[in-house]
Amino acid sequence: MCAAAIDPLRDFADAVGHAGNPVALLPAAFSIARMAYPELDPAPYVSQLSAWGAEVQGRIADVSYPMPRVRILREFIFKELGFTGNRDTYYDDRNSFLNDVIDRRKGIPISLSVVTLAIAEFAGMPVRGVGFPGHFLVRYMGDEDSYILFDPFTSGEILIEADCMTRLRAIYGPDAVFEPRMVEPVASRQIITRMLANLKGVYLQQKDYGNALAVVDRLMLIEPNRSVEHRDRGMLLLSLQRYQSAIASLRHYLDIETAAPDAAGIRRLIGDIQSRYEID
Repeated sequence: MCAAAIDPLRDFADAVGHAGNPVALLPAAFSIARMAYPELDPAPYVSQLSAWGAEVQGRIADVSYPMPRVRILREFIFKELGFTGNRDTYYDDRNSFLNDVIDRRKGIPISLSVVTLAIAEFAGMPVRGVGFPGHFLVRYMGDEDSYILFDPFTSGEILIEADCMTRLRAIYGPDAVFEPRMVEPVASRQIITRMLANLKGVYLQQKDYGNALAVVDRLMLIEPNRSVEHRDRGMLLLSLQRYQSAIASLRHYLDIETAAPDAAGIRRLIGDIQSRYEID
């Protein structure tokens, strides 16, 4: 399933557009996958998601109430199609590439959420992504302020506030406090940003600095005001022995964050690089 090779970074820039503008979720998600598969043609995958959505739409046509509609969606995706959370190799980068997630029927919370959101949208269901701390979720939007929260990573498990509190404290400790804003829906731009942040963490853990740098370049495109990415870009360039470019990125970070807590350390680092490698 390939198309003519394109520039993956330019492709991503085209997919996310200008900061502040809405982002189309599927084109941006497949553009992330083009980091690993530059010739990827998303069209067959989009057609498959659309067909699955049409199947769900047919099944819910005569169902009025939210909970039975959500049950139909969950059973179709996680029982019939067999999508599941990849606990065994959670930090495999394929869990972040949507083509791999669809082919392998497994992924991490956010990539499985993107699949769920796509199928739901094609089915005409009001399902939105939720940037819950430490674990992405989705919610079916009911009337007024009502909603049904569920977790694509755990086969669509439905969650209530007490479950959210338990999960929050398991991640952040017993003093963590649940706040309703934690389960508010987020825009596609935030979803893509979080997908990239996860992938960046995977590559940093693997010490794959080249791919981590490619992710940071995309984070800077989608969220230009994330000043920390300029610092991290500089550190990655340093690890790749691209010293002149590293200094430029670190200086840019200091220009943006003049009072950053790590500013003094960054200045010392720049001085050390200049001295060691005789760079102005």
